[in-house]
Amino acid sequence: MKRVIALALALCAPWPLAAQNAITQEGTVLQNSPMMFRGNNRARQGATVNGAPTGQTVTTGDSVVGGRCDYSAPIDDPAGYYRMCIDAKTGTLKLDGTKLPPFGTIKIEINGQVYEFPSSVTIVGSDAVVTSNAILKTVTGELGKRVVRLGFYTPGDGGLATYNWSATNCVGADDGAKVQPATTGCWIGDFSGQQPTPKIWGAKGDGATNDQPAVQAAINAMAGQTLYLGPHMYGLATGISCSSPMRIVGDGRSALDQQYSGFTALTTNMTLFTPCAQSYFGHFYIDMGHPGTNTAGTAISFPGNSGNSMIDFVWIDKPCIGLDLNGGAQAVNQLHVTGHRGAGCGGIRIGHSTSGGLTVDANISGVTLQSDLTNPADFGMRIEDAGGLFVTNTDILSSNVGTYITPGMGPGSQAQRVEWAYFNNTVLGDSTVYVGLVIDVAHPVGIIRGLQFNQTWTSTSAAAGGIVLKNTGGTSIYSGIHFKGHRSYNNYGNGAEITMGDQVSFDNVHFCGNGKSGASSGIFWAANVGLGAVRNSTVGGQCDNNIGPPGVQYGVAYQGSNGGHILVGNELYGTIAPVYGTPTDSSVIANNQNLDTQTFTVASASTITLTTVAPSWTITGTTPIVNIAGGWNGRTVLFHGSSAVTFSAGGNLCTAYTLPQGRIVRATYLNGPNCWGFN
Repeated sequence: MKRVIALALALCAPWPLAAQNAITQEGTVLQNSPMMFRGNNRARQGATVNGAPTGQTVTTGDSVVGGRCDYSAPIDDPAGYYRMCIDAKTGTLKLDGTKLPPFGTIKIEINGQVYEFPSSVTIVGSDAVVTSNAILKTVTGELGKRVVRLGFYTPGDGGLATYNWSATNCVGADDGAKVQPATTGCWIGDFSGQQPTPKIWGAKGDGATNDQPAVQAAINAMAGQTLYLGPHMYGLATGISCSSPMRIVGDGRSALDQQYSGFTALTTNMTLFTPCAQSYFGHFYIDMGHPGTNTAGTAISFPGNSGNSMIDFVWIDKPCIGLDLNGGAQAVNQLHVTGHRGAGCGGIRIGHSTSGGLTVDANISGVTLQSDLTNPADFGMRIEDAGGLFVTNTDILSSNVGTYITPGMGPGSQAQRVEWAYFNNTVLGDSTVYVGLVIDVAHPVGIIRGLQFNQTWTSTSAAAGGIVLKNTGGTSIYSGIHFKGHRSYNNYGNGAEITMGDQVSFDNVHFCGNGKSGASSGIFWAANVGLGAVRNSTVGGQCDNNIGPPGVQYGVAYQGSNGGHILVGNELYGTIAPVYGTPTDSSVIANNQNLDTQTFTVASASTITLTTVAPSWTITGTTPIVNIAGGWNGRTVLFHGSSAVTFSAGGNLCTAYTLPQGRIVRATYLNGPNCWGFN
């Protein structure tokens, strides 16, 4: 019946009027209602038809005063609906309904520019919306009033933030957390439900603009909280620092995938970041290479009074020094330092700003330090002052010296110490130019003791050797250096060179393929070194399928007097002899393969010298022997005479003895009477 009445009215009207009031499908007309619909069928009283119908939508071209709304479904849909309304008069966009919309952002187009905002942002709920920080400063609020700032410079530039009004002027206004308007009062940032980045404080984050003022303001404002960096690089012309516990977290991207989150140094030789205690810094990248080569300065420098902080998943590129670590109980995890170069530079320096071992209990794990290959840095890791240092799963590559342990005179003219350190599963130096590991006390007051190296590695590419222990400072405390399961492969010189130290031991080590320089040893002991031991190890030019051309001359070499040495249970190789020289005092030499099975020859003379620790000797000639050099307490030697030879009393022989031709006699040296006895 309704359809008949509507059709009759249309037919009775003049033609132009009939064309303007067109209802093409069944609908419900509500009298005196601006908008009328039922289901998807819509009509409007007095609507002009400026175009043909499209599907079930009538294009009217009209305007509505007081706003209009669009529905995602009929309001009686049991699945619910969401509604978006717009009011041009008040500039309000409202999103509501009986269910949440499925999309995550709202798009607003202003003069052709599209801006996207999280759908969780409530614009209509604020008393005002401003486009920039400059506009926010012109707004005076009132108690309970909130303002949404759509950007710092322009909407959508990352400076989106919500502010509450305070009638009291800002204390420490920073244009981010606190914005001071031109009048009295203060806009206080509300970052709840947000991950604030330095862009809220006006940082550009383009890696070229100096964002230091904005980044520093963000760090200051976020004390005790988390400052996110987002996928942006912040240029710094001067350094940044924090003074209160906090977290600075990037978005996890790195140089590996060419997506960056972190900081770019805009000047050379700067200290970029000075961290604070009890804080976390992770998942970001530091580019120190712009605009040129660094010959000084540090990417991250912990002060000596800091502690209990963590560096986690950080990549540092082209610094002079990547990390200067000081203070107590610091943790470094998954740090990569690459491209450090030149004199005085290196990957990590430990304890430079402390003394007395007060850079204590540092924990370094999963670190990679790779020097620039064309201009290698002085060191990969330099340890000057450390107590209880723990280094594990770390790889040090390509520097002049891999690991350099060198305590000296510290701040305040106090002695530096490196003691009770532990290195585990670590490449101390690989493809280093000079030495893989150097342990050297640089000042008479320096102290080294109690260092343990488990399952470590050294290898050099051009000169010197794998391990060097020396004492240029002349300290009196230098003891307890222990290697267990260490591998020293393909070193140019000695696998290990010990010129100073007491209680230095090698257990279950493999020193293979060393001696590319020719005149070298697997392990070399200089004269007057303290107690030492090589046990259950493989030492020489050939082992593990490594042959160092032309190979080491000696597996183990003793130069001069060394008392209290142990050489037990080893497999020893050398192109000349498995062992050169002999230790003294209460040493123990026993059960060494390729040594116990060889017989050496010595010509009879008034004094004969046993030049190696081999237990079997053939004496040629008939000159009476008065002295035998090369004994230590308990040493036992088998002498075989190719001719009859006489041992005469009067030197260091306990009694006279005549060795018949072709016979064997056992001689034992005793420290008490300091002489050889025969049986």
